[in-house]
Amino acid sequence: MSARLLFSLIWVLLATYLPVQAQMEQARRLETAKLELATDTGSDESFDVTTLSERGVLVTIRKGGFYANDPAEFRFQFYTTDLNEQWTTRFKSEGRFEPRLSYHNNDFLYWLFQEENTATIQILRVNLQDGSTETFAGDLLDGMTMQHFKVVDSQAYIGGTHNTRPVVMAFSFFDRTTKV
Repeated sequence: MSARLLFSLIWVLLATYLPVQAQMEQARRLETAKLELATDTGSDESFDVTTLSERGVLVTIRKGGFYANDPAEFRFQFYTTDLNEQWTTRFKSEGRFEPRLSYHNNDFLYWLFQEENTATIQILRVNLQDGSTETFAGDLLDGMTMQHFKVVDSQAYIGGTHNTRPVVMAFSFFDRTTKV
């Protein structure tokens, strides 16, 4: 009976020790991993890192778009959890559209652009699986100030104020219509 108890005790210790060792080894590997990004000293750039849980990280590098009629150029780079680059994609907005707000969920990253001094918007959708992009255009209420942006299924919800009153608009990706 004591041999059986000793065998069971050793089995329990090994069963708990090995997964803990594997987790510690993965943590040690990630501590030493680093990501270096090349910068362009000739232009203004901003960097944003979005963590995507166990899937990895999305690095967004934005050039330009900080001034009127200066088109924003985005470079999206997706890295796995061990910091290996999986895909890279680029998007350059038309000069008249300025980036306003962004939102991401498990499948997509969205950027909301607005044409200066008009109600015209453009929404960029980046697929986080493969980096493919799509754009959608539409119109909001004239004079609306945007403060919130969220996407649920095939609807983008844009919240803000119009004539000092709160308003939420729903933009459909399917038929590109907006509703208050």
